[in-house]
Amino acid sequence: IRRAAEMRLSRGMETVETEFHYETMGLVFSADIPQYPLEFKRTHDEDILFYLKFPYLFYELYAQVPLQQYDQLAISQYLYLSHVLMLDRLMDGKLLLEPQIAYWTNSTYQKIIATLSELFPTDSPFWIYFEKCRIENAQALTLERIQHTYRISEYSEQEKIFIFSGKSAMAKAGLAALAYLSRQDVSEEIALSCEAFHIGLQLLDNLQDWRSDYRDHLYTPLLTRV
Repeated sequence: IRRAAEMRLSRGMETVETEFHYETMGLVFSADIPQYPLEFKRTHDEDILFYLKFPYLFYELYAQVPLQQYDQLAISQYLYLSHVLMLDRLMDGKLLLEPQIAYWTNSTYQKIIATLSELFPTDSPFWIYFEKCRIENAQALTLERIQHTYRISEYSEQEKIFIFSGKSAMAKAGLAALAYLSRQDVSEEIALSCEAFHIGLQLLDNLQDWRSDYRDHLYTPLLTRV
């Protein structure tokens, strides 16, 4: 199922990127303004490509959900993490807020909502869960930037869990989406398992990226402890 999904998702991502490319290049300018080509380059990170396959790991639990809906969830989840990664790089100063980047970031979020809206009506409880996860994710990223960038301040255990679990919140939203589509309750056990898995990923990421984090003055729990 996952191998077959990769082929469909590859075509799906090409379609999404073509749409963004067309819209970006199709911006209308005044005839009095010099015409400069806008280069379209989406954010690319091998780590988040994992999330194109992530929903399919739970296929046996939610086998009644059609594969087309799995595809839509996978693409929306990947786009959301690309969106967050772009915002992360902007906050880190690794990217300048150029017009095409601002446009791409906005278009990506619109595409995410449009894709999910095909799966869930406006009165679905999924949207409440989605908004809760989105806020948790934003709060975790913001807290980390305010408290631990360019300043060394001790992490409390509560703060570490808040930041790590907040960063994984949107993955939990994807699992909740599968539960709602299969007309099941959101499993607290699966949500906690997903959270624990992502806390482990964050700790591994802190270890692997300690040099770049130190260079960029992002003081993770690992660097702060050292």
